[in-house]
Amino acid sequence: METHIQLINNNDILYRKFEGEVNFSDIYESWLYLLDNNYLVNILGVINDFRNASLHMNLDNLQELMKLFGNYKEIFSTIKLAVIMEKPENFVLPIYAELNYPDFKIKAFSAEEAAINWIK
Repeated sequence: METHIQLINNNDILYRKFEGEVNFSDIYESWLYLLDNNYLVNILGVINDFRNASLHMNLDNLQELMKLFGNYKEIFSTIKLAVIMEKPENFVLPIYAELNYPDFKIKAFSAEEAAINWIK
């Protein structure tokens, strides 16, 4: 797995691009890294781009991730979390999160521009 991180849109949006095989532990650890290094302060949202990745995650993993977000609710309830994917089967978990975790602003997209516009 490879991850590229950059700030875009006048440093308002954190853009994370994942490549290769991505497991739940990779995702979880990457969020801890962002939290530990204060990447999630003074931003409007985060774009997680999985178009060049093969994501291996299930519903139990999602629930564990939402528990982490809940532990940092003061951060995750104030920013928008966009997920960019291409394969229809990968949209299930972000849509499930959007519908079942209303404290967090999570939305799935297939295009980068749409994700950026939603966060702005």
